[in-house]
Amino acid sequence: MRSALILNGFTRNSLAITRSLGRQGYRVALFSKFEYSDYEDGLNSKYASKYVDAIHLYKNEAKLQTLVQVLIENKFDYLFAGGTADSLFMAKHQEELRPYVKLATESYSKVLRVHDKENAAKELETIGIPVPRSFKVDSIETLKLKLPEFHPPYILKFPDSYASKGLAVYNGAREDLYEFFKENYSDELLPMIQQRVSGELYDTACFAQNGEPIGILCQQRILTAWISGGGGIINTTIKNKQLIAYTEKILNHFAWNGHLEIDWIYNKEMDEFYFLEMNPKYWGTTQLTIDAGYDFPKWSINLLDGEALVPLETYTVGMTFRWIEDELATLIWNRYSWSRGFQLWTMFILRFFDPKIHSNLYLLKDPKPIIGGLNRVRMNMMDSWKKRLIKAIRS
Repeated sequence: MRSALILNGFTRNSLAITRSLGRQGYRVALFSKFEYSDYEDGLNSKYASKYVDAIHLYKNEAKLQTLVQVLIENKFDYLFAGGTADSLFMAKHQEELRPYVKLATESYSKVLRVHDKENAAKELETIGIPVPRSFKVDSIETLKLKLPEFHPPYILKFPDSYASKGLAVYNGAREDLYEFFKENYSDELLPMIQQRVSGELYDTACFAQNGEPIGILCQQRILTAWISGGGGIINTTIKNKQLIAYTEKILNHFAWNGHLEIDWIYNKEMDEFYFLEMNPKYWGTTQLTIDAGYDFPKWSINLLDGEALVPLETYTVGMTFRWIEDELATLIWNRYSWSRGFQLWTMFILRFFDPKIHSNLYLLKDPKPIIGGLNRVRMNMMDSWKKRLIKAIRS
């Protein structure tokens, strides 16, 4: 029986890979770091997918050493990563890992090219991909002499960030930018300044072999982690010729091999899609990609085994997928008006009665991950209420 080890194994990215390969008879194991406590590590193990054969944990300072040892002792055939940090880690350490396992990753140099938000945007602009205007801050002091030619609001983000870490919006006066940077940043770590483009968020999930597209799936984000932005919590598959054409051009430009996810924003006034960023990883909405007909994890194995892949242009259009525990967390922790809240919670309930909407609620087929996710939402709520109660008593 062939086997696969998945880095960052407890994310919904990794769960999609686990279910895809597990259903096809592969032995699947997870590799993840020790978390905050024995209790939380126990919860992760308790609520792992039924397709998980084993769980290997590591201490952060011994990650590579532990991984190599696990690969040697268990003789896995394939290595996957379920998030950005571990995708970068796997690509960076290909030389140390390749003697023991086949790696579902592009070369480290290509991974860095597409991961760096600032350089990727500049590179894609040269091949005719629309990108928001941007401004590089060389140092805080230089903002006294030179400011962006375009006006706020600005998106501030670090070129090598992921999962929206460090993302901020600046909507003050352009002339006050120096003082804002002086209060919030240092020259050792400065964000890029990007023009804020208004519009709806879209993604293209794509797979290629030597730059030739094998499958490109377009999806629109219906509900996101911050209500007004962030990763997709509810997504719907669509078909858009312009997005597909742009994505084909990107894959060909990089001579890309394997999986890649690209974020876009559509500005209605300009009637244009603008590139936001690329993610050389398996993404949070991978399960939608698979359910719609593109089994990227299996394609990764085919690619690693040297098989020629046949391009596919057909996938299920109009499929909506929701991640229920993330949807709940989004509705609980975000701030919004009473009227907006009534609308959001009403839609949350009504979606259960829509047979066309798919979800991660696999209660009969693979129940433990969703039960674990809902349990974590409950625990976070109780912890939040406890902190509020303590604060109220002390005040």
